[in-house]
Amino acid sequence: MHRIVISSIAALILAACGPLAPDDPVSDHGTYEIDAATGETTASLTTETGTLRVYSGVNVAADLPNGWSLYPGAEVQSTTNAAMADGKAVIATFISEDSSAAIIAFYREQAEANGVVIEVDATIGEGGILAGRKDGGGRFSVMTSPAEEGKTLINLSTGENFGG
Repeated sequence: MHRIVISSIAALILAACGPLAPDDPVSDHGTYEIDAATGETTASLTTETGTLRVYSGVNVAADLPNGWSLYPGAEVQSTTNAAMADGKAVIATFISEDSSAAIIAFYREQAEANGVVIEVDATIGEGGILAGRKDGGGRFSVMTSPAEEGKTLINLSTGENFGG
């Protein structure tokens, strides 16, 4: 699971790092480690534009930009932090006993307080999505969907000064 998360994030974020030459193997530019005891992963990739560092795992604390927080009382399932130069991005997955509507309202309030212009606001079945961006390169999205036993799965993604 963590390998998939790291690979997905690295693929999405590599555009911020600049292209590698076609004949350059990634192993010459980066590292990837899994802590056998915790399952946490650490990866880095260095290119001419800088170094991307990614940390992922169940016990990794979300390094959210100022003004953002995890949903109160939610149980964290996984967190991935990515950092490069002055930018950072976070993807956190967690579960709450609260409704999708309550969770979306919580993040709408944070988005508005952080100057995010909402670009997507949709209810999808029993879940929803709220996403937008702000001047200066900040991006935000939260998606909710039904989870086991009437709980709600939450996927939060936010970052600033990361990849445009």
